[in-house]
Amino acid sequence: MRKLIAITQVTVDGVMQGPGGREEDPRNGFTRGGWAMPFGDDVLHKVIDELMAGEFDMLLGRWTYELFANYWPEQDNGIARAFDKAKKYVVTRTRSPDQLAWKPAQPIGGDVVDEIRRLKASGGPELHLWGSSNLLQTLIAADVIDEYRLWLAPVVLGEGKRLFENGLPPRALSLVATRSTSTGLLINTYRPAGPFRQACSGDLRRLTAGTEQTNTGAHADGGDAGRVRVDARRGGERVHRAGFTTAILTPDSRPTPQPGTPARLF
Repeated sequence: MRKLIAITQVTVDGVMQGPGGREEDPRNGFTRGGWAMPFGDDVLHKVIDELMAGEFDMLLGRWTYELFANYWPEQDNGIARAFDKAKKYVVTRTRSPDQLAWKPAQPIGGDVVDEIRRLKASGGPELHLWGSSNLLQTLIAADVIDEYRLWLAPVVLGEGKRLFENGLPPRALSLVATRSTSTGLLINTYRPAGPFRQACSGDLRRLTAGTEQTNTGAHADGGDAGRVRVDARRGGERVHRAGFTTAILTPDSRPTPQPGTPARLF
């Protein structure tokens, strides 16, 4: 079974639209593109290099495929070479194989969810889903995504397409890995963890009791309640056993992103 991984740049308020350039995605009047560009650093570049060094195919909606096809073939770097080599599965009802100029590419039509399930059941490397917000909503609702790799930027936009839009069924996620960068970006990996569990009366007591233990350093197993990393510039981050991250964020005065070329990854 091939693993389907959604790799998404997202803001603190959940916006995923137009991370790479000011004019990247102006749909629905969105004017705040390029918000992700100030947050690249050596840690993120290493994560990207490791990602591109692996074997993967790509799953893209038609709009994202055409956006990428107009940019990446003209670039000469590790990302471009990896994307160029990967087979690109494109969800489209209007494009034939001959109309997909960025090869290798194969259109997917018909019942999208059934086709993706068949694709996952076939042989081959991981499937990486980039952007493709409309397709993403369909696949999240159908529960066919195996892993979410979210690059969470410390910025609030207040508008734009969101990773998890209203109307999606509630589900639990498990935090399986997290890293932070010098620019305040959180690189989090989540996996589906079954149905959403409604809070019960004992949850608050357990949470506050755990907080008191963390503050005093008294733990039944003699270990830490979480892993704490402190950055003198950015504050602290705590990763709890319960699977959530507590980050200390402060207002920042980063420069406004300048007009950039669409589809860049830092």
